[in-house]
Amino acid sequence: MTPGTQKYQTTHLEPYRSTIHNADLAITAANSYLCIGYGFNDEHIQPNIMSKCQRQNTPITIITYALSDAARKLILDGKAQNYLAIERGATDDQSIVYSSLNKTPVTVEKNIWSLEGYLSLIM
Repeated sequence: MTPGTQKYQTTHLEPYRSTIHNADLAITAANSYLCIGYGFNDEHIQPNIMSKCQRQNTPITIITYALSDAARKLILDGKAQNYLAIERGATDDQSIVYSSLNKTPVTVEKNIWSLEGYLSLIM
C-alpha cells in the first residue's frame, strides 16, 4: 500500500519541517557523502545530494544490498562525476563495485556491500 497524502502533509509541520531544513543545510555544506542503504527515493532529500554530485563533483560513496533505480540513474548514467558504489553480488560473500575511475564494474569475492564488510576495509 502506498503512503497516503496525509503522510506528506505532516512533513510540513514541526518537528519534521525543522528536521528537513537542518538536513538540507548539512547536505549543502558537505564536502562528500557516505550513503548506507539509501535508495535515493526521497523527493525532499536527494535533489541537493544529486545536484552537488553532478555539478560540483562532490564525492559520493554508496554501500547497499542492491542499488535502486534512482541510485543507478545518479551514478551509472554518468551524471555523478566522482563516485564509488558497492552492492551485493550473487551471494552475501560477493560484491559488485562501481567506480568513476573504471567504466566496467568489478566483482569482488568478499562482502564489502554491508556496513560491517565495508568497515572491515578500514579497520
